[in-house]
Amino acid sequence: MVDSSVLAACDLLLEELMREISSVNKAGGAAMATGDLTSTEQALARAKALGAIRQELEGIRDQLKGVVIVEPARPVARATRTRGAAFRVPILRELVSRGGSARAGDVIDAVHDRMTAVLTEYDHSALRTSNRPRWRVTAAWCRNRLREEGLIKSGSPSGLWEITEAGRKWLEENG
Repeated sequence: MVDSSVLAACDLLLEELMREISSVNKAGGAAMATGDLTSTEQALARAKALGAIRQELEGIRDQLKGVVIVEPARPVARATRTRGAAFRVPILRELVSRGGSARAGDVIDAVHDRMTAVLTEYDHSALRTSNRPRWRVTAAWCRNRLREEGLIKSGSPSGLWEITEAGRKWLEENG
Protein backbone atom coordinates (compact mmCIF):
# COMPACT_ATOMS: atom_id res chain seq x y z
CA MET A 1 0.00 0.00 0.00
CA VAL A 2 1.03 3.56 -0.65
CA ASP A 3 -0.03 6.52 1.49
CA SER A 4 -2.39 8.84 -0.31
CA SER A 5 -1.10 12.26 -1.28
CA VAL A 6 -3.24 13.78 1.50
CA LEU A 7 -1.48 11.75 4.19
CA ALA A 8 1.90 12.46 2.60
CA ALA A 9 1.15 16.19 2.64
CA CYS A 10 0.11 15.95 6.28
CA ASP A 11 3.39 14.19 7.09
CA LEU A 12 5.38 16.91 5.35
CA LEU A 13 3.50 19.57 7.29
CA LEU A 14 4.29 17.74 10.52
CA GLU A 15 7.98 17.63 9.53
CA GLU A 16 8.02 21.37 8.89
CA LEU A 17 6.20 22.04 12.14
CA MET A 18 8.81 19.97 13.99
CA ARG A 19 11.56 22.08 12.42
CA GLU A 20 9.82 25.26 13.52
CA ILE A 21 9.37 23.96 17.08
CA SER A 22 13.06 23.11 17.22
CA SER A 23 13.98 26.59 15.99
CA VAL A 24 11.74 28.25 18.59
CA ASN A 25 13.19 26.06 21.34
CA LYS A 26 16.73 27.05 20.34
CA ALA A 27 15.79 30.74 20.29
CA GLY A 28 14.19 30.41 23.72
CA GLY A 29 17.27 28.68 25.09
CA ALA A 30 19.52 31.39 23.70
CA ALA A 31 17.29 34.11 25.21
CA MET A 32 17.32 32.33 28.55
CA ALA A 33 21.11 32.02 28.47
CA THR A 34 21.43 35.79 28.04
CA GLY A 35 18.85 36.53 30.71
CA ASP A 36 16.33 38.02 28.29
CA LEU A 37 13.18 37.09 30.21
CA THR A 38 10.76 38.74 27.76
CA SER A 39 12.12 36.86 24.75
CA THR A 40 12.28 33.63 26.76
CA GLU A 41 8.60 33.96 27.72
CA GLN A 42 7.63 34.77 24.13
CA ALA A 43 9.51 31.73 22.85
CA LEU A 44 7.88 29.54 25.50
CA ALA A 45 4.40 30.78 24.57
CA ARG A 46 5.12 30.20 20.89
CA ALA A 47 6.53 26.72 21.55
CA LYS A 48 3.41 25.81 23.55
CA ALA A 49 1.14 27.07 20.77
CA LEU A 50 3.09 25.17 18.12
CA GLY A 51 3.04 22.03 20.29
CA ALA A 52 -0.73 22.26 20.57
CA ILE A 53 -1.03 22.66 16.80
CA ARG A 54 1.25 19.64 16.34
CA GLN A 55 -1.00 17.54 18.58
CA GLU A 56 -4.09 18.67 16.67
CA LEU A 57 -2.43 17.91 13.35
CA GLU A 58 -1.40 14.46 14.54
CA GLY A 59 -5.03 13.86 15.54
CA ILE A 60 -6.22 15.00 12.13
CA ARG A 61 -3.66 12.71 10.50
CA ASP A 62 -5.00 9.78 12.53
CA GLN A 63 -8.56 10.66 11.49
CA LEU A 64 -7.51 10.87 7.85
CA LYS A 65 -6.08 7.37 8.04
CA GLY A 66 -9.61 6.13 8.62
CA VAL A 67 -11.26 7.96 5.75
CA VAL A 68 -8.69 8.59 3.02
CA ILE A 69 -8.69 6.03 0.25
CA VAL A 70 -5.35 4.31 0.03
CA GLU A 71 -4.44 3.42 -3.52
CA PRO A 72 -2.41 0.41 -4.54
CA ALA A 73 1.18 1.08 -5.57
CA ARG A 74 1.58 2.42 -9.08
CA PRO A 75 4.29 1.30 -11.45
CA VAL A 76 5.02 4.94 -12.27
CA ALA A 77 7.90 6.27 -10.18
CA ARG A 78 6.91 8.93 -7.68
CA ALA A 79 8.84 10.78 -5.08
CA THR A 80 8.83 8.62 -2.00
CA ARG A 81 10.31 9.21 1.37
CA THR A 82 11.48 6.79 3.97
CA ARG A 83 8.93 6.59 6.78
CA GLY A 84 9.94 7.70 10.25
CA ALA A 85 9.46 4.21 11.66
CA ALA A 86 12.38 3.01 9.53
CA PHE A 87 14.69 5.13 11.70
CA ARG A 88 13.67 3.53 15.02
CA VAL A 89 15.95 0.51 15.01
CA PRO A 90 19.00 2.30 13.54
CA ILE A 91 18.75 5.11 16.12
CA LEU A 92 18.42 2.71 19.03
CA ARG A 93 21.17 0.41 17.70
CA GLU A 94 23.51 3.35 17.29
CA LEU A 95 22.88 4.49 20.86
CA VAL A 96 23.56 0.98 22.17
CA SER A 97 26.75 0.75 20.10
CA ARG A 98 27.93 4.01 21.70
CA GLY A 99 27.36 2.81 25.25
CA GLY A 100 23.80 4.10 25.60
CA SER A 101 24.22 7.80 24.86
CA ALA A 102 25.79 10.09 22.28
CA ARG A 103 25.62 13.54 20.78
CA ALA A 104 22.60 13.96 18.52
CA GLY A 105 24.64 14.98 15.47
CA ASP A 106 26.92 11.95 15.82
CA VAL A 107 23.92 9.62 16.08
CA ILE A 108 22.18 11.16 13.08
CA ASP A 109 25.33 10.97 10.93
CA ALA A 110 25.88 7.32 11.91
CA VAL A 111 22.21 6.49 11.25
CA HIS A 112 22.62 7.98 7.78
CA ASP A 113 25.54 5.62 7.17
CA ARG A 114 23.48 2.66 8.43
CA MET A 115 20.56 3.61 6.15
CA THR A 116 22.40 4.56 2.96
CA ALA A 117 20.81 1.69 1.02
CA VAL A 118 17.31 2.61 2.25
CA LEU A 119 17.26 6.39 1.85
CA THR A 120 15.83 7.63 -1.44
CA GLU A 121 16.76 10.55 -3.64
CA TYR A 122 13.70 12.31 -2.25
CA ASP A 123 14.98 11.75 1.31
CA HIS A 124 18.20 13.52 0.35
CA SER A 125 16.40 16.48 -1.21
CA ALA A 126 16.40 19.67 0.82
CA LEU A 127 13.32 21.15 2.43
CA ARG A 128 12.55 24.54 0.92
CA THR A 129 12.24 26.37 4.21
CA SER A 130 15.35 25.10 5.98
CA ASN A 131 17.53 23.66 3.22
CA ARG A 132 17.99 20.60 5.46
CA PRO A 133 17.78 17.12 3.93
CA ARG A 134 14.36 15.57 4.50
CA TRP A 135 15.85 12.43 6.06
CA ARG A 136 17.39 14.52 8.88
CA VAL A 137 13.99 16.02 9.73
CA THR A 138 12.39 12.56 9.62
CA ALA A 139 15.12 11.22 11.94
CA ALA A 140 14.47 14.08 14.37
CA TRP A 141 10.73 13.30 14.33
CA CYS A 142 11.49 9.67 14.99
CA ARG A 143 13.67 10.64 17.95
CA ASN A 144 10.78 12.67 19.38
CA ARG A 145 8.40 9.74 19.02
CA LEU A 146 10.95 7.46 20.72
CA ARG A 147 11.19 9.97 23.56
CA GLU A 148 7.40 10.22 23.85
CA GLU A 149 7.22 6.41 24.03
CA GLY A 150 9.89 6.30 26.75
CA LEU A 151 12.48 4.54 24.57
CA ILE A 152 14.84 7.53 24.67
CA LYS A 153 15.32 9.57 27.84
CA SER A 154 13.35 12.74 28.26
CA GLY A 155 15.21 15.56 29.96
CA SER A 156 18.70 14.65 28.75
CA PRO A 157 21.09 17.58 28.32
CA SER A 158 20.54 19.48 25.10
CA GLY A 159 22.04 17.71 22.12
CA LEU A 160 22.48 14.39 23.94
CA TRP A 161 20.38 11.32 23.15
CA GLU A 162 20.19 8.48 25.70
CA ILE A 163 18.47 5.13 25.36
CA THR A 164 16.32 3.94 28.27
CA GLU A 165 15.98 0.40 29.61
CA ALA A 166 12.60 0.29 27.89
CA GLY A 167 14.37 1.26 24.66
CA ARG A 168 16.89 -1.56 25.08
CA LYS A 169 14.09 -4.03 25.71
CA TRP A 170 12.13 -2.78 22.68
CA LEU A 171 15.24 -3.13 20.52
CA GLU A 172 15.83 -6.70 21.73
CA GLU A 173 12.24 -7.62 20.85
CA ASN A 174 11.93 -5.70 17.57
CA GLY A 175 15.43 -5.05 16.26
